[in-house]
Amino acid sequence: MKCAPVRWQSERALFGVPGSVLGTPGTLEALGRLLCRLDMPAADLETFMADYDPVHVQYLHLGLEGQRCKVYWEFPMPERLDGSTSHHVQYRAWKWHAGEPAAACSDYVILPSAGAARAAIRQTTQAMPALVGELIEQLEISAALKHYPWPPMTVAIDEWLARQSTPRRSLNVHLHEADLPLGTIAGLMMALAREWQAAPQQTLVDWVARHGAERLSNVSLGLGHDSQPFFTCYYGGRVLSPDSKADESGQAQQP
Repeated sequence: MKCAPVRWQSERALFGVPGSVLGTPGTLEALGRLLCRLDMPAADLETFMADYDPVHVQYLHLGLEGQRCKVYWEFPMPERLDGSTSHHVQYRAWKWHAGEPAAACSDYVILPSAGAARAAIRQTTQAMPALVGELIEQLEISAALKHYPWPPMTVAIDEWLARQSTPRRSLNVHLHEADLPLGTIAGLMMALAREWQAAPQQTLVDWVARHGAERLSNVSLGLGHDSQPFFTCYYGGRVLSPDSKADESGQAQQP
């Protein structure tokens, strides 16, 4: 769920496929055809496919955000994560709308130390409404009650379009191992949505009622490619088999 000024976007989904699956005969070709049907710009499609390395690609992620398509390579974590890990790209993403001449490309770079992550979170929240800082504080308190170290793995996003840096300045804070329900921050999310006039009150109530018990996997916050502030919650991840399907509640069902 992405919350931003006068914007509450729930038409979002992200699917991850293990990199090992891509070695199956014909799978990469099928991926290329799929991205072509989704109108990924030809030059970006060529660069994206050339980036595939069967040794170093851990996951392929495919996503939709309204009418915007996304595709990511996820790379393995470094053996050591410390101050010497100066620029480790954990994810590389391409995002585009059909008919756009070029896709935006983003590197999701791991911040190599707790100090660097704390500084980045502090700098990002200071540039946003106070409620965003309160959301992060609530997550830190909840993580402490679970004896989960803070800050968790945090990545900074470097984005460019047509070789020019975009205004996006944002972070992803990974929380899946903390095992926190979305309801941990539901009240503050509702307050932020009201402040930003993002959605009617009943929409917020229905959202909490439907998803509050689901596990929060990560949050993303900062300024987007349009220079507007945003706060995004990722939640409800579940493992699906190739022949399973989801019902209207999002729960996986076996046919």
